[in-house]
Amino acid sequence: NIQGCFQSYVRVWDGIAARKAAAKDGGISLEALEGADDVDIVMKHFFEFVGNDVLVSTDALGEQGKLISRAARYAGMEKIKNPFLDLLDLAEDTLSDLDLAKVSREYLLKQFNIPERTNALSKAHANQHLYQKLLTMGG
Repeated sequence: NIQGCFQSYVRVWDGIAARKAAAKDGGISLEALEGADDVDIVMKHFFEFVGNDVLVSTDALGEQGKLISRAARYAGMEKIKNPFLDLLDLAEDTLSDLDLAKVSREYLLKQFNIPERTNALSKAHANQHLYQKLLTMGG
């Protein structure tokens, strides 16, 4: 179950064009993004928030894990101590009739009729719903 919510903007370092694109993609003003903290500060607050909890994601052991690890290094962390749970791996272990070639986040969301918007909070809620669905199926 979701026990709390951490949400923060991160200032984009890649120049004004990247900041404008990130603001547009996130549906926020450029000023809000420009006033955000750098990734090193945000990640320190994030890991204070999660404590020792398991980090749940699709592709947690792939690109998502790499992004979190890289951001943690910016914050001065040598290693992430939290365990990761990859929902795609859980789906493969849980759904024996699953066509492994089709396993993707989009496929699972469609299979379970779970809506999702583009912001990170919506994606976190979708992860929670995917996890609950997989648990009820024997995961």
